[in-house]
Amino acid sequence: MRNLTLDELRRLVVDAAGEPEEGEFGDDTGTATFGDLGYESLALMAVAARIRQEYGVTLDDEALPVMTPGELVERVNRQNGVTL
Repeated sequence: MRNLTLDELRRLVVDAAGEPEEGEFGDDTGTATFGDLGYESLALMAVAARIRQEYGVTLDDEALPVMTPGELVERVNRQNGVTL
């Protein structure tokens, strides 16, 4: 299985949220959660659906707003059996 990268996650988030505005997470993968970055749950649900479709990993929609981008990448890759 292929691994999810931060750049790929950024693309999925921008596609789901539309134009990158205040919510763009840049390189901050540490302490800023998706909720802190301004992403709405609807956009995050769309991201979860794309990850399920493209990576075969099912995510808990309620957990996404409190995850950081880095945590999400790690979780998808771990569940997908990818080691970095």
